[in-house]
Amino acid sequence: MLTELSSQKVIDEFLNKMLSEAGMDNVSPEVRSQMFADLKNRLEDRFLATVVSNLDENKLTSFREITEGGDQEKVNQFISTNFPNAQELFSQAMMSFRDTYLGIVK
Repeated sequence: MLTELSSQKVIDEFLNKMLSEAGMDNVSPEVRSQMFADLKNRLEDRFLATVVSNLDENKLTSFREITEGGDQEKVNQFISTNFPNAQELFSQAMMSFRDTYLGIVK
């Protein structure tokens, strides 16, 4: 949802590496595919939570209206406009997600 096509490859590689690190290389392709899809949905939820937790009430209302409209381009534009550090913010969310999934305590 919140990821642009150009970064889909990075996210897919990240999730595949996470699954490998979790020891999931020997599961059936069907199981791995389902696990990948589940992780991708959960990561996108983490991105959404990251955006929401960093917005004030006015911008949160605007963001909610944009997401309900279903226009991905408008969502991406809103994020670009309101989060000049979006790449860093999402990178941190990815690392936190990875640590949680793999049970890494810092």
